[in-house]
Amino acid sequence: MNLGSMVILFLAILGEVVGTVALKASDGFARLGPSVVVVGYGLSFYLLALALKQIPLGVPYAIWSGLGTAGAVVAGILLWRESLNLAGVVGILLIIAGVVLLNVFSGASAHWGGDTRAPPASRGRSFSGPLDGCQALLAAW
Repeated sequence: MNLGSMVILFLAILGEVVGTVALKASDGFARLGPSVVVVGYGLSFYLLALALKQIPLGVPYAIWSGLGTAGAVVAGILLWRESLNLAGVVGILLIIAGVVLLNVFSGASAHWGGDTRAPPASRGRSFSGPLDGCQALLAAW
């Protein structure tokens, strides 16, 4: 993953956390100000889509969802004094450890030969396996 796409992915994670915090602060959309800030979700998806133009799907999505979850938990603890028991702490640490493992050992840039435009089946190559139909649908779409 190049630095630019990592920065965009980080901003997407930040947008997700801001959207989640705003969702909680909106009190079920009863408060207008925080309700408007929920656009953080839209920004997050937009930035994630931009990052996915440069990097494969699986690893960045795992990073986005995992660190977004951990960030929301930390925000809940800091802003609303929510408590976290030992199982919750271990769970969050496992999420973070999983993100680190994906980044260090996944070889994400090797997926599809570093070409993230589309699955290989849609570029004239074929797969043989149970997902052939899905690949064909993606290619046609």
